[in-house]
This record gives sequence, structure tokens and C-alpha cells, in this order.
Amino acid sequence: MPEPGVLLAIRQYIAENHHQLRRILAAPAVRRSFGELQGDQLSRVPKGFPANHPAADLLRFKSWILYVELDPALATTPQFFGEVVTRFRAMKPFLDFLTAPAATKRAKIDPRELFV
Repeated sequence: MPEPGVLLAIRQYIAENHHQLRRILAAPAVRRSFGELQGDQLSRVPKGFPANHPAADLLRFKSWILYVELDPALATTPQFFGEVVTRFRAMKPFLDFLTAPAATKRAKIDPRELFV
């Protein structure tokens, strides 16, 4: 879970760019590889954001996770490497999006803090 300042910066970025995040999450490779966005959520939209914001569902997250559990037997097969690479490629736009706030002048964040 990101630190409070990082969390706020990510939420502000999502609020301003939610259409882009929705496109990323709807991409066939992401849906096929991970399914739905996961992570702990608040019961309401966080303070500072209107309850009727078009990204209210995304702003309630406290952590944004793409996750899948693969069959452990896959790890000993030749297909394992390809499966891992496929999922990392599908996840890259998502990770780029979540780390984008660290690159903005508004958010003085060390990108390493995003994944503590």
C-alpha cells in the first residue's frame, strides 16, 4: 500500500486520467491474463473527491493490483517463461500508468515508494 502522499498523487492522477486507466484495464491481454482489478478498497470515495466522480470506483482503491495465480506445475514446463513474459507485457502499460504521478512536477515522489 502506498504512503499517504503517494496514494493521494496516484488518486489525483487517476481522477484526471481515468479514461486511460479504463482502456488499459479493458485491454484484451489484461483481461485474459489477470481478469479484474484487485486490491483493498474504501467503502466510500476518499475525502477531497466528489462522490459522483466518474472514476469513483477506481478512486476507492487503496492499492491497485493485477494478480493471477498460475498452476504451480507450470513452473517446471517449457511454457513457463512464455507465460511470465506474456503477463509482464500485458501489465506494463498498467505499471507505467501507476508510476506516472512520480514523473509529474506536482508529485514529488520517489518511484521506489510506489511498491513498498
